[in-house]
Amino acid sequence: AQNRELARDYSDGIITLVSALPVPAPAIAPPAPLEPSVKVLAPNAGGNFVMGATTTIAWQAINPIKGNYIMRLGVERVGATVPFDGSYGILNGGMRFPLSGSYEWPVGMTGSDETTAVQPGQYRFVAVLYSLSKGKELARDYSDEAFTIEAASAPALTQSEASETGTASVSPAPL
Repeated sequence: AQNRELARDYSDGIITLVSALPVPAPAIAPPAPLEPSVKVLAPNAGGNFVMGATTTIAWQAINPIKGNYIMRLGVERVGATVPFDGSYGILNGGMRFPLSGSYEWPVGMTGSDETTAVQPGQYRFVAVLYSLSKGKELARDYSDEAFTIEAASAPALTQSEASETGTASVSPAPL
C-alpha cells in the first residue's frame, strides 16, 4: 500500500484539518426487544358485582413474542400473600383464552365448567401471559382497583307463594 500525505503545515498560524476520507458513523446498537406484557382493560375501576350476574372481562397482550402462549384469567382475593393464593381460575379447563380479547363472566363462577362459586368478598382480576414452551409465566397484570362480589339476594315471596310453601311472616304484636 502506498502512503499518502494527509496534511502539511508551513505556517505559524492556526490551521484546520478537514478529512477527505469518509468518517465511519458510530455503531448504533439495535433497540432491545420490548418485553411482553399484559393489561387488564375492563373492569378495571372497582365496583360491585352480584353473584350470578354477567360482566365483561377484557385484556390485551402487549409485545407478545413468537411462541406457544396462552392467557390465564383469574380472580384473586384481596390480601393474598402468594400469587394465586386465595385465587380461582375463571376457566382453567380445556378453554384457552386468546392473547387479547374479552370474556362474558358469570360473576363468581369459576372452574372449567363454571360450577364452583367464590365466596362474597373483595377480589381483583388477574391476567397472566404464560409460555407453554418455556413452562413459565412471562407477564401478569391485575385490575387497578379491587371489586366486591356480593351474594345475590333471595327474591321476596309473594303472599300466595308464602301460603303455598307454608311460610308466613310474623309482625310484632301491637302494644
